[in-house]
Amino acid sequence: MEIAWAAGLFDGEGCVHFAKDGRIAARLAMTDRSSVERFGQIIGVPWRCYVEKKRSIKWKTTYSWHVTRTPYVRQALAKLVPFLHTKRQAALKALAYLEHKRQWKL
Repeated sequence: MEIAWAAGLFDGEGCVHFAKDGRIAARLAMTDRSSVERFGQIIGVPWRCYVEKKRSIKWKTTYSWHVTRTPYVRQALAKLVPFLHTKRQAALKALAYLEHKRQWKL
């Protein structure tokens, strides 16, 4: 049930980003690098780990899992959606849009 853990993490720390140019990305960001790396392994698509240095002495460094290529976004969201709660509607909307784009080759 690791995917359920990953979906819970995405519900709390992740987002589905709809860009103005029609692209969709999935992102999860937090200060625990090992959780971000475990999440990436569970999802199993090529991804990048971005490191955002702390902007204030009081802040921790942030690590993020980021997927932007359409087939990988589709695959990641399809794995997560059965277990999502908070981000479920956004993921379903993204998957429907990506399917529409694929059918019409937009």
